[in-house]
Amino acid sequence: MWKRVIETYNPEHACSVNTFVCASTSRYLQTAKDKHNNLLRATTQAMSAFIGGANSVNVCAYNAWSQLYDEAALRWARNIQQLMLEESYFGQYKSAADGSYAIEDITGKLIEVSWKEFQCLDSVPLDFERFSKRIAAFAEKQRTLVEEGKRVVVGVNRYVNKSDTSVVDERAQTLSAPFEKA
Repeated sequence: MWKRVIETYNPEHACSVNTFVCASTSRYLQTAKDKHNNLLRATTQAMSAFIGGANSVNVCAYNAWSQLYDEAALRWARNIQQLMLEESYFGQYKSAADGSYAIEDITGKLIEVSWKEFQCLDSVPLDFERFSKRIAAFAEKQRTLVEEGKRVVVGVNRYVNKSDTSVVDERAQTLSAPFEKA
């Protein structure tokens, strides 16, 4: 996608071709009730970022949604990064996905959709209010899909850990928070 942007806008300076991708695992996709699900999510999200070619990856603590980090949560986050770099060897490859037809095919489709969205955004002056409403509408659609069971969130609407009796913070701003309240 970045290559297409550069080719289209033909920047004056060659350094514009260089890009640094910094990825982060998602607090929004964490569950408030099951830290083990969050550990698995963080691991697969970090792996996806490395495979996708991110230059750096921040792994959020399993309780990052609450912003009440403890040493154990921070240690787990660091260990996930170290597993990816030291034991999975993702740090040794420029692009771990090179040559994978399935990933390259999905990437190509994602680029096409993203390019169309980028052109729409680029064609009109950026209206932050309209853009914010689109994001809010998308988030509401995702919540509805979770509520209807059309989007699976493991530990929330499927494979729920029934032994977890922790109380969910009403202020949790996650996709699953409305469904985890006691």
